[in-house]
Amino acid sequence: MEQTGQPPSYDELAVLVMVLKARLEEVEARADRLEAENAELRGAAGKNSRNSSTPPSTDGLAKPPPRSMRGTSGRRPGKQPGSPGAALLQVADPDRTVTHFPSVCGGLFAQVEAVEAGGDAVVPQVFDVPEMTVSVTAHELHAVVCGCGHVTRADAPPGASAPAVYGPNVATFAAYLSAQHHVPVGRVSEILADIAGIEVSSGWVTDACRRVEQAVAEANTAITDAIAEAGVARFDESVTRVNGKSHWMHTAATATLTAVPDR
Repeated sequence: MEQTGQPPSYDELAVLVMVLKARLEEVEARADRLEAENAELRGAAGKNSRNSSTPPSTDGLAKPPPRSMRGTSGRRPGKQPGSPGAALLQVADPDRTVTHFPSVCGGLFAQVEAVEAGGDAVVPQVFDVPEMTVSVTAHELHAVVCGCGHVTRADAPPGASAPAVYGPNVATFAAYLSAQHHVPVGRVSEILADIAGIEVSSGWVTDACRRVEQAVAEANTAITDAIAEAGVARFDESVTRVNGKSHWMHTAATATLTAVPDR
């Protein structure tokens, strides 16, 4: 509206009121739509297997922890009186014994002049993991000449398929970290390098997992067959994250056996 210094006329005020009323109705309609969308989104986000007909598998990682149906026992947490303990006990035949003698007299605070037994030795034992280092085994494949004149060379043992290869223990350890503890293959490479100086690539770790899987395939088949033939079996599913999405791992088990069926 053009400003002329004069108060607006009745007709000008009427036009302004109509414009403002139309804008207000537009804003109110937009607010109603946003409120409805917000309510719909909040309702969808709050749905789970407990308050809707959706299956428990759709809960993903938001699935609540299972509630135990057991009542309280009245016992305090921790070890109960009379139950066997799990303390670290000494062994009768240690792997190594190191002898220590004092070099300074505790009375004179000077160097001990003579070494004479003053009683039975106190023998604390330290349990520790030895430093992991690579042990290299060289296989000499000799050749012999038979009486017929034919030269025969010894066959390489399993695993010695190249001039320099890592052995089965390294492959087993790498597959164990990856399969049992879900450590990414890149970090498995870092762990092997840090603790044992073993320099391998992520591709090598992946191939090691494949070779170990092939090695235990026969045992897995036997376990699966035994569960199928059992009178009672339990089936369950566990969720983890793969590429940012929920990934379900189904298991079949008895009291002593567990199998993950092929997908």
